[in-house]
Amino acid sequence: MLHCPIARRHSAPSAAHRKPTRLEVPTPYGHVPMHYPAMQAFSTLPNLRELSVDVRFEDMDSHVPCRGGFAALESFCLTRGSLPDIEEALQMVASSHLRRLKITILMSVDAQRLTTFLDGIRHAAIGITSLWLHLDCLVYTTTPLGPAELPEPVFSLHDLQELICRFKASSLLVTLSDRDISPFAIAWPDLRVLKLHEGGYSRSDAGSSVSALFDLALRCPRLESILFRHLHA
Repeated sequence: MLHCPIARRHSAPSAAHRKPTRLEVPTPYGHVPMHYPAMQAFSTLPNLRELSVDVRFEDMDSHVPCRGGFAALESFCLTRGSLPDIEEALQMVASSHLRRLKITILMSVDAQRLTTFLDGIRHAAIGITSLWLHLDCLVYTTTPLGPAELPEPVFSLHDLQELICRFKASSLLVTLSDRDISPFAIAWPDLRVLKLHEGGYSRSDAGSSVSALFDLALRCPRLESILFRHLHA
């Protein structure tokens, strides 16, 4: 486990440790939480292009916020974490090369808070081509919010080619209508992969129609793969 004292001793990586281009902290043997000082240390690696990490920043309040790190990062996978920790991890990244972003949120979150977070992504990762969002938690809201409303803040990411979302059963509306799908083609004309794993149950006549998906395929000529859970003729 990466404890704070170790990270402090290695806060300035030597030349021998400045060469890694890929770092995967969640090992096959289990998740190793990355604490804030360790994350600060790794943010100074000038050649790091791929990072997969489980963030846990309980100790963050005692440290000066880190900004402008991970200058070469192209792929960032936040495998597990609470929304505040994930937000802070993204704010540490200053790379203009970031293209792939994968996020798993574990702790329950308010739907409006989640949309605010997604709005921040379009500023922190403006050039991304792949966004993978896994909500392995309860998304609660007093006003029903459909899955199609969640991606709205990132409609300005016009380079997006891959969008994969997994929604756990919650108070969200869990089916996408034809009307919901239409803006996707306008926002992301270069889409190649669109997968929406919608949690919960629905009527057999609810969801998107085959004709709507056909229209999406026509307007996104590079589309290779579509996956919706709820579909009707």
